Amino acid sequence: MSGQLQSLLVSICLLVGPIVVFGVYKVRRNLRGIRQAERDALGYVPKPEPKPGILLRGFSAPERKYLLQLLRTTRYAFPLMSWLTLGIFSLPILDPRFFNHNTWNDPLAFLWFRTLLGAATFVGISCFIFGMITAAAVLATLRFGTAAQFFRTRPLGIGFLYWTSLIVVLGSELAGMLTGVGVAMLLLAAIHGPIWLHLPTAFPGVVTPNDGRLELYASLLATSPPRIFLSICTTTVLSLGVSAVLLAAPYSWPGRQGSRPNVLPALAMAFGMCSLIVLRAVLDLNDVHLPTWLFVYSRLGPPPPYAFALIPVAISACLLILARYLIGKSEV
Repeated sequence: MSGQLQSLLVSICLLVGPIVVFGVYKVRRNLRGIRQAERDALGYVPKPEPKPGILLRGFSAPERKYLLQLLRTTRYAFPLMSWLTLGIFSLPILDPRFFNHNTWNDPLAFLWFRTLLGAATFVGISCFIFGMITAAAVLATLRFGTAAQFFRTRPLGIGFLYWTSLIVVLGSELAGMLTGVGVAMLLLAAIHGPIWLHLPTAFPGVVTPNDGRLELYASLLATSPPRIFLSICTTTVLSLGVSAVLLAAPYSWPGRQGSRPNVLPALAMAFGMCSLIVLRAVLDLNDVHLPTWLFVYSRLGPPPPYAFALIPVAISACLLILARYLIGKSEV
């Protein structure tokens, strides 16, 4: 079996296998429930309303109902994001290809290099995509289709719907990603030990003139893993803020009530996805560097100061407030 095929099989087992197993389990469980209900053939007996917990006592009955429904629908976000992040970060740990390299004489140093390179790539690609997906999950039900019309006729304020959905979905997503990262690092330490504490001071391998490996290894030694993990959170939230504003943009031109809806939100999101692809390609070519103050730590090298993490958080907060204003002003 070739190395590439073996790596592909490892990736499929890590990322897709448990999702398929969980789907089969849910289908079989639902089928068993249907057969049990048919055998019992009991009449419908409404269950008494459960007593609200401490955290829900300050909300009205419709608000508690919506929060419980929201928590039930998003309870799969945490394990899903945990598993996806764990699979991405643990792929170098479990893939035997990453233990052999023709120019690195220290396999553990090369493993740590691949781990941090994968983490930086995760910041540069996955965090932007996850932010867009989160914005779509929060804004779609309040902005488009019959779901938006349904929610806007309920006895709940648009601000309550927006902020509660945002907090629950984003919180479960960030918690899942950080959990996946933490488990991957524990797995690395359990299998190979704290290899980041025993890196050689010089490049452990063959060096040829003008090959750039010395500079690359110096960038590895200067990289700060905690700031990469912090950048995962700030970059995801920043992408969420930008995507939320694009999705919350007015769906019909001002002063033209009843006119055909424009395609501004769809075009803006498509432009954002295309721009992300182009940006990643340009970053790989080392032609453009994002501003350090955005705290998008997507490449190996000296880290930005911790204080810069407050800037994307502040920008994201302003963008999310703007998206809330646009949601309240837009028609569905």
